[in-house]
Amino acid sequence: MKSLGILEDNRILRDTIEDYIAISNKYHLNFSKDSYSSFSKTEYEVAPDYIILDIHLNDISGLDVIPDIKRIFPETHIIVITGDKDQDLILKAIQNGAYGYLYKPFKMEELDKVISNVEASGSFLEPELLTKLMSLISIKNSQDLFGGKNEITPRENGIIELIKKGYTYKDMAELLHLSFHTINYHLRNIYVKANVRSKNELMAKYFFKK
Repeated sequence: MKSLGILEDNRILRDTIEDYIAISNKYHLNFSKDSYSSFSKTEYEVAPDYIILDIHLNDISGLDVIPDIKRIFPETHIIVITGDKDQDLILKAIQNGAYGYLYKPFKMEELDKVISNVEASGSFLEPELLTKLMSLISIKNSQDLFGGKNEITPRENGIIELIKKGYTYKDMAELLHLSFHTINYHLRNIYVKANVRSKNELMAKYFFKK
């Protein structure tokens, strides 16, 4: 069972998510906080699998604290939520380390969808946002990207190109006629060479124009 943490200052929405967690039997509630200050003052014995993070908290911008949350919980997947339709905010959240997003108001089934997509592919972006993301991406050559000592192999370069196009791990395995485990092996090598921990970090660190 996946565990969720909530960082949302809207009491009604927070209660709604808590109630869904309680009755769905899909998730375990790790914590529920109404401010980053409250979150940061608490000690946690177990890291949540996912954190639902409001972009506009009362005490601080959710965008600004994503890197701090990632330092506290390196393996946690952050899903940002917002009523603001500004796509640049979502892209900034992804660049800072978020794995997916939801626009308010949303149904709990939509939360399930985002989590399922993150589980399957490592991130969640709707086609419109993915298209905009691709317009911001500038793939550098292998030597610039990883340095001479960490030059990637042709196979790894091919996988990077598929990541660029938004392919899921399963899709890459089928297209390249490789097992899911082999894809994971190549991805781990890419992450080690690039000094990142995830597909989103790879995109944020190397693919965004500076």
